[in-house]
Amino acid sequence: MFHDTRKLLVFLTIFTQCNASSSADDRETLYNLTRFDGVALILARGGSKGIPRKNLVTISGISLLGRAIKTINESGAFSEIWVSTDSAEIAKEADKCEC
Repeated sequence: MFHDTRKLLVFLTIFTQCNASSSADDRETLYNLTRFDGVALILARGGSKGIPRKNLVTISGISLLGRAIKTINESGAFSEIWVSTDSAEIAKEADKCEC
């Protein structure tokens, strides 16, 4: 989660203080420290041997890939989401999910 030890130490210090004081500024700083400025990478192979096309299986109308993308978006933890795949069908689903 943390790119370097200094960031982790600052996070732990602020986290401890937030538990004691819970000011809005402390909570905002804590949020900013836990937010990545990086990329979430979803590896979505098309040729699964166990469950073929499992990334496209739908539950309640949403594909498993769509659920992963939605969860990452809702977390607010990453600035971008990339999907790596060998399947045109999975790539099309990723585009549909707007990642």
